[in-house]
Amino acid sequence: NSDELALTTSDLKGDVDFVEQKGTFKANQEFLTTTLPYNQYETSFNEFDWDMKAETVTFKTLEDKLGSFLSIHPDQDSLMFQGKSAMYDLKTNLLQIGGVPYIVASDAFIYPENGEVEVQPGAVITELKNARIIADTVNKYHVINRATVKVLGRKEYRASGFYEYNIGDKKQEIEFAEITGTRVGEGSRSEKRSVTRAIGEIKESEQFYIDHKTLFQGTITLAADKPQLGFQGFAKFESKTLPTKHWFSVNFEGDKNDLVISYDTPLNPDGEQLHTGLFLSKETASTYPRIMSPLYFRKDRPVLPVTGVVQYDEKKDQFIFGDSLKVLGGPTVYKGNKLVYDNRTGKIDMEGRFNLGSALKNCSVAAAGVAETTFGETIVDTLMGTSAMSSETNAELMLGITLNVPDNLVKIMLQDFQSSTFDSKPIVFAKDMPFYRRTVSELFAANDEMKQVVDGISTGSLVIPKKENPFTVLFDKVPMTWDRDYQSFVSTTEKIGLMSVGGETVNSEVEAYIEVKMPTNDDDRLYFYIKSPSQLYYFFGYKQGILNIFSNNTRFMEELLGMKAKDLITKTPDGEIYEIAPVEEGTARAFLNRIKAVQKQ
Repeated sequence: NSDELALTTSDLKGDVDFVEQKGTFKANQEFLTTTLPYNQYETSFNEFDWDMKAETVTFKTLEDKLGSFLSIHPDQDSLMFQGKSAMYDLKTNLLQIGGVPYIVASDAFIYPENGEVEVQPGAVITELKNARIIADTVNKYHVINRATVKVLGRKEYRASGFYEYNIGDKKQEIEFAEITGTRVGEGSRSEKRSVTRAIGEIKESEQFYIDHKTLFQGTITLAADKPQLGFQGFAKFESKTLPTKHWFSVNFEGDKNDLVISYDTPLNPDGEQLHTGLFLSKETASTYPRIMSPLYFRKDRPVLPVTGVVQYDEKKDQFIFGDSLKVLGGPTVYKGNKLVYDNRTGKIDMEGRFNLGSALKNCSVAAAGVAETTFGETIVDTLMGTSAMSSETNAELMLGITLNVPDNLVKIMLQDFQSSTFDSKPIVFAKDMPFYRRTVSELFAANDEMKQVVDGISTGSLVIPKKENPFTVLFDKVPMTWDRDYQSFVSTTEKIGLMSVGGETVNSEVEAYIEVKMPTNDDDRLYFYIKSPSQLYYFFGYKQGILNIFSNNTRFMEELLGMKAKDLITKTPDGEIYEIAPVEEGTARAFLNRIKAVQKQ
């Protein structure tokens, strides 16, 4: 527009040589504002040279001082930046600025290559090439290199560029094809804050690592006000020992320096649900572990399901899965399921609340503790045409058994064990205090009284208050194994710590045998036998609504046999019949022989 003035200013002293076609102008005061109406910019440069022949105006400022450039375009929110030098071309109306340290747009520092910026008519900043973006301006969490940037105003810019994401000696970059600095949130246009957001796509073929042993494909997002990046897509573990490795769906925010992936029940790209934990095959009656893999059969039972987060420990070469508080909270967080996979040896260690006898009705087994397993051999059922893995699973579990046993019988048992404690060894809780802290926290209420109990374990004492203890019998640290032939978790030692009977403290080692049967048809059963130091023993066997009981304690059996039918046969709240049935010694003996045979294997 020829009517537009190229440059307006006032209060100058000047010297013009029309022969040389040069003019020199200087402000009478230190501060001067010169307006470039055609470019819609103002500058604070207080001195300039006019070359009439070349049709250029060269702005100058005092040495070591920067001049400022302010956009007066109504849509640019007073965008402002500084520069060391500037030259205005009167032919093209292009303003060339040099020595620009950075431009602040949105919440980002934008560093032009070589400090050069060009302003076109209409306050248009020519697209910057090979620039650097640091965002946000407060925390400087993120750096984007080799960026192509369109600065649109103080609160707006558009860009693309590359984000360094090195893992150890792996040099990697994320290409953010879409970077925007834009207004977000509530309020009027002028009040809205402005935030840098970026989005990039990673293809499977790129072999991109988000930590030392985890590959990723999908969408990565950046929000400059957060230190983490967003990951939405699929991840896969790199491991030579994992028998199957699936891409599993992820949608989380993470920091590569301490990456924690949150998950619940992820899917693989085929839409199959993937699981982590210990499971029981409904087809082959074997226990088997899963690490981000489908179950062999969708109705297989979870013995210890593990969800929450996964984190890779580079020093130990371990993948750690579990409840987020348990994994991230350190050793003082006692509650929650956790699985640790040793990537070197293939060993799997688990801890938490185990689902034992989960199909039992009218009685229950509460189990908490630790277990270990590995990936076992694959078993094929030729008759059914099915297959599943069979893994040896060994556990140490605190077991709280709840049975519907008449109080008078429980009292007789309790008196027997309490009166003979001087003949038995006390449980030494100090031997494994972390185990007891974890298991008590799993099985009992999280209230102030139980917190004192947990804290007291450090002194070697563990007494559960009666009002907090709902269990008929409570065993302390039962070594157990899964026996595929019997389809049971069975105890593997003769001596077991008996913590309480009927909620009353015993805390003595006794002879005991326990079997929790979990067959493929869900017809769960429970058997246990405990003998006091006085050589009196008690057998309980529960299956299909009937609790079999036998004891060589004549007082106990007289009490049982003297009970009325209405006390032995009752109807449960859900309408089922529950029966207490006295049995002969042979039933107890048969159970004992069965368990001892398993223990000898």
